[in-house]
Amino acid sequence: MSDPQRVQIVASSETFLKMLRFYFTKAGYEVETVRTAEQALRFRNGQPDAVITEENLDGMDGLQLVRQLRASPVTARVQIMVLASTASDSKVQAVIAAGANECMRRDAKVQDIGDRLAMMLASAEVEAPRPAGGEARAHTITVISARGGSGKTFVATSLGVALAQRKGSTTALLDLNLEFGTTAMMLDLRPVYTLRDVAEAAISDVSDVEFDGMLLRHSSGLRVVPAVARPGDSELIPEGSLPKIIERLRRLYDHLVVDGRPSFREVMLDLWEHSDHLVITCPPEVISVLVTRSLLEAVEVLAIDQAKILLVVNHLAPKARLTAQQVERGLGQAAFTFPYGGEQLHRAVDVGRAYILERPGDPTAMALQKLAGDLVERHAARAEVAAAAG
Repeated sequence: MSDPQRVQIVASSETFLKMLRFYFTKAGYEVETVRTAEQALRFRNGQPDAVITEENLDGMDGLQLVRQLRASPVTARVQIMVLASTASDSKVQAVIAAGANECMRRDAKVQDIGDRLAMMLASAEVEAPRPAGGEARAHTITVISARGGSGKTFVATSLGVALAQRKGSTTALLDLNLEFGTTAMMLDLRPVYTLRDVAEAAISDVSDVEFDGMLLRHSSGLRVVPAVARPGDSELIPEGSLPKIIERLRRLYDHLVVDGRPSFREVMLDLWEHSDHLVITCPPEVISVLVTRSLLEAVEVLAIDQAKILLVVNHLAPKARLTAQQVERGLGQAAFTFPYGGEQLHRAVDVGRAYILERPGDPTAMALQKLAGDLVERHAARAEVAAAAG
């Protein structure tokens, strides 16, 4: 006899939860009930086969919960039903656009909700969705710079948010600035678990559900592994755990963005080698060009595939000391250019807002979105070539 299918029900009313729990338990399901979206995302009883959620919840609402479920590789293909106050065409379209499979009125008959759930689960079995942790490996982008203050972390976080916004894909951001990483601050996230905790979990080989649950969740759907909490904690990261974290992230997610650093430790060199793209940021300044040229020479000596390298001229000041063309000549390579973002960009960074979501029409935000799109297209093109050759 097969195990019963598991249904998680999310509703703010305890009476409503009791009614649904009674019906679905009698129907043969294993039922978990929670009252908030935050509780729903903890998966205390493991990954459900389906989630039924009210639209109106305290804190994170039902549509935000749907987006977060779709952003996780372990729940990206879970069947989701939203119970809304109305089932008008506009409401159904909004619910489906968020990523849900079905939308019904909250006051629908319980039996009708049950019949619709059975149809959803039967359809999911026919579709045979790809399980998390398949053979594919994440499209991996490592962002580095040869000098501090180049806007590297801003570029990395922005790329992460841009990729997370692409429908049907999951994205993780890993902060490998071991002592003073700032990705969580830039996204206004409060770490519960840091790189040290995630490293210990990777060594202990926790389940994918537990691992994903330790990552920070941004409203865009981006998952974040923040740097350590205190200076010196990096020395407490278990030996050999960083490669395990990277491998787990590459196995679970569609895209992995790494906020890296120009270190010649084995783990970083291996990451450079296995990244699909190596994005190098360089402000239009003489010293930055000189040290970036040295970094490019080192990368060449290491025999890193030059086709993976993409230079970004990042204008951080109102008046550039060099033109983008002068930077390209100094580095001997073409570069992607970000214009100066102005006070709006700096204000967004200061308060931890994702600039490309706050100011999507600004030239710098549009350039960031274009870079993310170009990287995806390049990756797809290289994958096609590799598939044809193989």
